[in-house]
Amino acid sequence: YSTRPVSLIIVGREYGKSLNAIANTVNVEDRALAKIPLEIHDGKASHTIYKEKGESATFGFNTSGYAHLYGKLTSPDSLANIRFTQILMPDGSADGPFGREIDYDLKQDGEYGLIVGENMMAGDPWEGEFTVEVVLTK
Repeated sequence: YSTRPVSLIIVGREYGKSLNAIANTVNVEDRALAKIPLEIHDGKASHTIYKEKGESATFGFNTSGYAHLYGKLTSPDSLANIRFTQILMPDGSADGPFGREIDYDLKQDGEYGLIVGENMMAGDPWEGEFTVEVVLTK
C-alpha cells in the first residue's frame, strides 16, 4: 500500500450556508520529479534547501558540452541522513545510488537530474537544511 500526506481545511457553517471542505493531496514521488534548476556558471553551481522527512529533491542541470560531474552534499547537521540516490540521464535512464559525493562521467549531452534523498538502509528519516554543490568539467 502507499500513503499520501493530506492537508485538510474545514470552513465552519458560520462562514456560509453549508460546510465546505477543501483537500489537497501531496504526492511525494511527483514532488521528487519536479526539478529544482541548478544555474551553472563557469561549470559550477550551488543550491541550499530545507528537506522534510521522507522527501527527496531533484536538481536539474544541462551539460552543454561538459563531460564530467563532481557533486557534493553538505549540511550543518554532520549526522544528516542524505545521499545522491540517483542520477537521471537525458535519455531517461538512471544510475545510483551514491553517497554524499558523486564523481561521474557524462556520456550524453542534455538535461540531467540529481535526486537527493535519505539512505533508508542507514538510518532514520531526516529533515533539515543541506547544500548541493556541482562542478562540471570538459
